[in-house]
Amino acid sequence: MKIVVKNNVPECVLISPEDYQYMVEEYENAVLLSEAEKRMNEKTKPISHQELMKRLELTNEDLDDLAGKRKF
Repeated sequence: MKIVVKNNVPECVLISPEDYQYMVEEYENAVLLSEAEKRMNEKTKPISHQELMKRLELTNEDLDDLAGKRKF
């Protein structure tokens, strides 16, 4: 890590791509954790996978078709 100064005041920080990627992933994990905690504290009744499929009028075959179209 290097700190760039201008007139003896820190102007920016240079970090390696690996450190940057690590910081981005940590930030994304914190956002996901916050969202998960928020959802866990909501007073809603959870539904099963089967109930969700029924509400969305989806079948397992529909999901298989979607998975088959994904490009990896």
